[in-house]
Amino acid sequence: MVDEPISGLPALPEDVPNERLLPVFVFGHLSDAEFIGQLLEHPVVLEPAQLLGYRTAQLAAYDWPILVPDDQETVAGSLCRGVDAEDLRRIDAYHGVGEGLYRRAAVSLRLGEEGTGSIEEAFAHLPTDRTLRR
Repeated sequence: MVDEPISGLPALPEDVPNERLLPVFVFGHLSDAEFIGQLLEHPVVLEPAQLLGYRTAQLAAYDWPILVPDDQETVAGSLCRGVDAEDLRRIDAYHGVGEGLYRRAAVSLRLGEEGTGSIEEAFAHLPTDRTLRR
């Protein structure tokens, strides 16, 4: 069963049961513990991680980088553990998932500053075709 969304935030999709909630890979502004803590309205602990098979790119229409597939690259960021359905709704809303700007997808990452730790699965927010066409 999906929890009711809080006012103005999209509901968690029905195809993501609670036991399937993954930690979230963040980079840029969201990799600042204070910033994401304010977004989620609770303290968070972030650990260094490297997103495998992606690089960042800058689109002229935006002031922030996006993730694009690239088998030869990695993106430095952080892993945010302990997220719940409410946290995912907030992060989805921040990325404009409900507006079709980004989608949440499962990705692989390697833990650690240098990417030498274990490989884990996490959610990341990837731009949609709508975003890429801007």
